[in-house]
Order: sequence, then C-alpha cells, then structure tokens
Amino acid sequence: SAGLDGLLRLWDPSSGEEEYQIITYHGRGISDVAMSSWESSISSAHKAVTCGDDGNVFMYELGERMQHPPVRSFLGHSAPSYCATWLSASTFITGGFDRKAILWDIRAPKPLANTLSLRQHAYSILGLDKTSWSGSASSSSSSSSSPSIERVAIGLGDGALTVWDLRHSTKAPLKELRGHSAGVE
Repeated sequence: SAGLDGLLRLWDPSSGEEEYQIITYHGRGISDVAMSSWESSISSAHKAVTCGDDGNVFMYELGERMQHPPVRSFLGHSAPSYCATWLSASTFITGGFDRKAILWDIRAPKPLANTLSLRQHAYSILGLDKTSWSGSASSSSSSSSSPSIERVAIGLGDGALTVWDLRHSTKAPLKELRGHSAGVE
C-alpha cells in the first residue's frame, strides 16, 4: 500500500502484519503504486512504481534485499503523477495532472518516444488484456522486451474513458467512452 504520508508499506495478507516499510523520496504524498508481477531476466525482484503529488515517479525493488532509496527515478511529469500500470517486465505507463501519459522502459536512460497528449488530467490507467479487448484487466505475464499489454484505457478528469493502442497511434485515442459527469478513477 502507498499513502499520502509518503510511505510504501508491504503487508502479509495472511497475518495482516506489516512486513516492511519504505520511506519514499516523494516530497509529498503518493497517489498510486503499481506492483510488477512479471518475471524478468533483468532482475528476480518484484518492482513497485510509485507516483507522487510532487510529479516524481520512483521504482523500488521488492524482495529479500529491499532497498530504501529508489532503484531509479523517472522524470517527465510537470504536475502530480497520479496513476500507473505495468505493461510488461520492463515497461510501464504513468498518467498525470499535466495531461500526459508517459510510456517508460526501465532499460532505457530516457522515456520512450511515446508520450500521449491527453485532453484532461489522467485519473486512472488500466492495461487491457491482449486477447480480450472487452476491457478485462490483463493477468498474463511475459518476459518479452516489447510490451505485452498493447492497449490501455485512461480515465480522464472530464468523465471520459479513452482507449489507446500503443502499437499504432499515440496522437489520438482509438475510442472515447462517455457517461461519467466527473473524473474516472
């Protein structure tokens, strides 16, 4: 779990006991945490990406040797980074109040070229299952270097849900779904 207190806490769901606590480097609270459950040749440790009200995105390795300092920081949002989801073992996407969604590759020194320009603030991002474009969350895993999740749904501040195909166009969404009167979480 991650909180507005800036702490990242790992819990044992069976006992309800806190196993570990990380004091993050966020200057303000944490808006979201995305846990990677992908197997990777990069590292055997699971990874957590945190999005902060300060606009920063940090990656922490979780495992036997947890590290308090982040393994890596990702700079690119100019306003609070608000949501994240993993796309593969080495890629994830974040959305922010700067009206951007940024695709990151943990192997690259800079963000990938894919920055989605959004009409409104991003409130949520969901990776859509490759085999079922009906909107179910992906539960597949892959160690491929390319994203295994190829489409994402991004909830916007104006009540719209936009669907993007990361393989083709990053200039406009494939679909826009409307129905909410306020931000889509």
